Amino acid sequence: MNFLLTNNAALILNNNFSNATFGSIGYGAAGDSLNSAQIYGNTLNEGVTFHVQLTYSNSFGWFIGANKYVDTNMNVIPPFFDPISSAAHISQ
Repeated sequence: MNFLLTNNAALILNNNFSNATFGSIGYGAAGDSLNSAQIYGNTLNEGVTFHVQLTYSNSFGWFIGANKYVDTNMNVIPPFFDPISSAAHISQ
């Protein structure tokens, strides 16, 4: 799922992104942003890049929890966020 342009908020709940080939959640192009997001109960595939990509400056408004993170072989793995140093609030 890509977010485009400037967006205020999103609720991403109980989706299956296990077949993602590039990454599950991220922005479409440089300059796109999402101020806040709640991402819960999803299956997220890293594809060839990441599970969740967020803009560093807006990451403090992101809340992520109770998701299943998988690799391209459907093995459960630790989450991979881009950037790693984001301020997203993560819980399991």
